[in-house]
Amino acid sequence: MKYTVYILFIGAVLSCSSTSVLNKQETQPEYILWDGKYKLVWEDFKGEVDSQYDEYDAVTWVLIDQRQKGLLEDKILYEVVTYFVINDSWVKKDKMNKELLQHEQLHWDISELYARKFRKMCSEHISHNLNSTFKYFNQEYDKMLLEESAFQTKYDTETNYSKNKEKQKEWVKKVKALLKKYEAYADTYLEIKRVKIGKQ
Repeated sequence: MKYTVYILFIGAVLSCSSTSVLNKQETQPEYILWDGKYKLVWEDFKGEVDSQYDEYDAVTWVLIDQRQKGLLEDKILYEVVTYFVINDSWVKKDKMNKELLQHEQLHWDISELYARKFRKMCSEHISHNLNSTFKYFNQEYDKMLLEESAFQTKYDTETNYSKNKEKQKEWVKKVKALLKKYEAYADTYLEIKRVKIGKQ
């Protein structure tokens, strides 16, 4: 039996749906921005149990969103954020326990880890052409998501969805160390160097 499922929403570069999602977030408490000091509590899982995933004890929905924030002569202002989606995440009331909650937290932490890897790639890029830059970002983003999906699956498999307590402890330490490794890319706001060549 499976105990938890992790679901990732994808925010595309300059996507209208991405923008509308963020505008919605500004007026309604439907999302929680990842913060190393904040830990999920079961009260954050406000979604209704979905019969489509009835074999699971909990479902965690995460949104990684990327979008352009501004454009200057010498730089692109960019943002990459990781959200927990409150109204789509749920847990069965009789399955609530601290082990499962810690397991769900780490799914969110893993998403932030891969967001940091993506921020690193973006921040190291030099843009000579806007269209080429955004095309490149989307390609790298898709690759990053595939890598993350494999990592998340490995996490669930090795920990047996939180049931293997020793493996869960190992994964907590592992992800904590990796987040530390990419700590320089914890800031959600990026400045991407821009060197104009001809018309953009």
